[in-house]
Amino acid sequence: METSPASTNAMATAARFNMGAGSLSGNRAKSAHRAAIFRLVVSSNGLVIPLDYNTPAIDEMTDHTVKEAKMTDKATEKLKASGWTVVETTGFLHLVGPLWHRLVGGEHEYALVAQDKHHNRRGLVQGGVLMTFADRTCGMTARYFSGKTTLATVQLDTHFVEAGKIGETLVSKPHVVRATRSLIFITTEVTVDKRCIAMASGVFKILKSD
Repeated sequence: METSPASTNAMATAARFNMGAGSLSGNRAKSAHRAAIFRLVVSSNGLVIPLDYNTPAIDEMTDHTVKEAKMTDKATEKLKASGWTVVETTGFLHLVGPLWHRLVGGEHEYALVAQDKHHNRRGLVQGGVLMTFADRTCGMTARYFSGKTTLATVQLDTHFVEAGKIGETLVSKPHVVRATRSLIFITTEVTVDKRCIAMASGVFKILKSD
């Protein structure tokens, strides 16, 4: 099958890209070039489509990520000193966490330090992280309130108010609005200091197994 010039150029570019990524010590792209890496993708009709990839070809620590790591370490130490303890989690929530918890005046409070793994394409906290944090903290509060161990999220409405930044400590203080025999209605605000980052309201169902 005859190869188009566009396809040949794309394959040559990919080959050079792979050769450069194969060595950790040599042929690395300079910092200015790593900011925007363009790959050529050839479609079935031979058209060349440029795609912008902001992620470096080689996963390495930069001065920016080192600074963010120090910020999160400082936030973690501050939580420990303020009486917060880590919540044991598994599965997906273990990947998102660590999640922190404390009891203040009989009210449950939760915290999550925004780490580099939580960033979106703009370098801010991904909205899905905020939704997961709100869902988890409201669900935990529903369990504490009802005394039941098995509940399921029936509905969760989330409003994004402001952007969260990497290195900041997100805090959730859920409030039970109403509870019936089978449903618990809860609201919370995800905050950073006095800034409201997101608002969420959820409905949680007590499963029959309990």
